[in-house]
Amino acid sequence: KEEINFTADAGNAYEVTIENSMQGMLCFASFEAVLEDYTIGRTYTIFPSESGQVSQMDEKVKITMTIPETLQAEGRTFRMISVTEGGKPVVLEDLDSNAETITFETNTYYAYALIYRDAAKGKVKTR
Repeated sequence: KEEINFTADAGNAYEVTIENSMQGMLCFASFEAVLEDYTIGRTYTIFPSESGQVSQMDEKVKITMTIPETLQAEGRTFRMISVTEGGKPVVLEDLDSNAETITFETNTYYAYALIYRDAAKGKVKTR
């Protein structure tokens, strides 16, 4: 259980809670459906703090999480995957350029995976 360091944007309409969490097989199947050449680094549960365990809110929030030191590496890129209540995976791109953090916006809640790809794996073939 690593400590989760995160900040929420001051303009967010509500606060969120983030916890380390081992996800079940159905969540992992949803993560893997959009994983591509990324690797799952950590899994979390994220909920709106005041609203209880709801799966969606009207407004998005912006969250910046510190990447665990054990996952930080030169040339590594990160994304988050959120799984909706119906099991649909949503890929959230990193909105910042800081290699030690990931910033994303979301209004869907529950299961999340922090995923990463090393630069050598992400080369695009050209014709």
